[in-house]
Amino acid sequence: MFNVVASVKFNELLHDAVDINVLGTKKIVDLVQSFDKLKSFVHVSTLYSNCNRKDIDEKIYDHIINYHQLIPLAKIMKHMNTKDRRGMEEILFQNLPNSYTLTKHFAEKLVSHQAFFMPTGIFRPPVVVSSAKDFPGYTDNLNGPSGETFKFPHFNIQNYLSLRYRCLVLSWLHSLHLWKCKYEIKSRSC
Repeated sequence: MFNVVASVKFNELLHDAVDINVLGTKKIVDLVQSFDKLKSFVHVSTLYSNCNRKDIDEKIYDHIINYHQLIPLAKIMKHMNTKDRRGMEEILFQNLPNSYTLTKHFAEKLVSHQAFFMPTGIFRPPVVVSSAKDFPGYTDNLNGPSGETFKFPHFNIQNYLSLRYRCLVLSWLHSLHLWKCKYEIKSRSC
């Protein structure tokens, strides 16, 4: 099972980003825990979930609060005036640039805490791009690289990357996901 659902809107209000990126992940983890024949669970995060650090290891980093505290705090912040909300965000973000990176950080912590007994992997790609084929809800928006290419109508992405190369990249990422899960499963059984 792959969890790739996320709001990639970098300027999302914190309470909305928490609802999608943290609580959405919690719902997926809760669902996956009910699977009898689960082979592996992969949470797709982002390389930028710890971009406030100079060196990033393959571990989950601490924050001044945990995700159990962030969820009700975000609900309270929803009703704050702009000045107070921004002051609170400045404390919470701890040099993370936006609500996306903060909530992806907390989603990793949630997965690490609630799915520790399952064969689980967390994958931190730098960018997740669209596919060669249009899928409803996947490539029909203007977020991320899809939106960037839309800004330049004269630019044809096919001229930049061949279809074959894009398929190779997607295939490689899929293989990497599976390898990472196998590695996690083997390392936990030792």
